[in-house]
Amino acid sequence: MKKRLMLLAVLLIMSITGCTGSGTPTPDVWSLVVAPTITSVNNTTFTEGTGGTFTVRASGNPDPTFALNGTLPTGVTFNTTSGILAGTPATGTAGTYPLIFTASNGIFPNATQNFTLTVNPSISPFPIYDSNILKIATPGLIRQNIRASGPP
Repeated sequence: MKKRLMLLAVLLIMSITGCTGSGTPTPDVWSLVVAPTITSVNNTTFTEGTGGTFTVRASGNPDPTFALNGTLPTGVTFNTTSGILAGTPATGTAGTYPLIFTASNGIFPNATQNFTLTVNPSISPFPIYDSNILKIATPGLIRQNIRASGPP
């Protein structure tokens, strides 16, 4: 019985220190596995015709990868390895896009985040004129209503 306990103790020490039988202990590398957690904020804003970037950040070990559920505006893509949402939203895509990001690394539970991507309309650098607002009258010339909009 005493020999069995001693043998068990030696085997336990060998497995903890990683002894290879050469007499030199080689420490084992222990790694802690951790389920993913999404740590970035849950919204961002892009503008039509202007490039934008947002990184979905997550912690966990091993490093998580991402999945996206929802529809992105034309011109915007999502990289499932890096978590980068990037691109230039096309004209006419202004609006709110509800998305769900999932981070997974094989350790459960997976992390999910409800996310809102807002795309603002582009602002024209030139005013748009409408002939129904401002009346300009000059005797003997054509009368026309003009309306201006946009930044001054």
